[in-house]
Amino acid sequence: MATKTEYGRSSPFGGGAWNRHLQLAREPMSGMLLQSKLGAVMSKLTARALRALVDFGSTPDLSLQSTASPALLSELPSQAMRAASVTWRQGSAALTDEQLACCVKGLTVLERSPGYLAGSVSPAICLFREYEARCSESERVSLAEWVLKNTDNPYLPFGTSNMGARSLAELNERAAAARARKETRRSAEAIRRLDAQSRKANAATEALFAALRRRDRLAISALLAKGADVRKPNSNGLSPLEYAKSLGAADLLPSETHTGCRDGPPVQPQ
Repeated sequence: MATKTEYGRSSPFGGGAWNRHLQLAREPMSGMLLQSKLGAVMSKLTARALRALVDFGSTPDLSLQSTASPALLSELPSQAMRAASVTWRQGSAALTDEQLACCVKGLTVLERSPGYLAGSVSPAICLFREYEARCSESERVSLAEWVLKNTDNPYLPFGTSNMGARSLAELNERAAAARARKETRRSAEAIRRLDAQSRKANAATEALFAALRRRDRLAISALLAKGADVRKPNSNGLSPLEYAKSLGAADLLPSETHTGCRDGPPVQPQ
């Protein structure tokens, strides 16, 4: 980790250095060149800030802190909370697993400070993912439990909604309940669609009798497209196909529907 003499006494994210970072972000250049320049600048700027963050994150009774320490706030202005995740990943690459966990905890509490809550772009999210990639399942679970218990950010630690849960068990329970509600809504919507289609088809089937009586080919085609069922009997037990055959107008209906029905004299549907 860099020493103070390497980077001077200026804030790593403040003053001219931070303004230069913003200036680079606005310059028209290719994506790779932009990332290269930003990386070169930010790799020098984050050392002191990360050191202050690690120190704060290792504070005894950190969870009881209502805001970040003055030392951290002076090194890490609120704009840094929205720096690109690649900036934080590069800056934290040399940290030990324990230091990385301290950074995640420090950022979690830092977001209690006015203007520091970063939502879904919080650097705590990308640093937690880095920690996940390095550590065992039990260590990941332990840090996730701590973050959930202490965060004010609805997106920590995973980058998706934590649903206000204060533990992984509670998060899993709420996620399962949300999935169940979604499935219930989806099933209800499917039932509503089927019911609407059924009503539409029934109305078309009833109207088909009159269209057959008029021998209106256009109306018959339109009603069939709406789902009219030529084999479904009406209240008198007569289907549109049987009615068409009784009229000698079976040719008005598709030929594949002609089999399996009785012939007879014309019958008036009711």
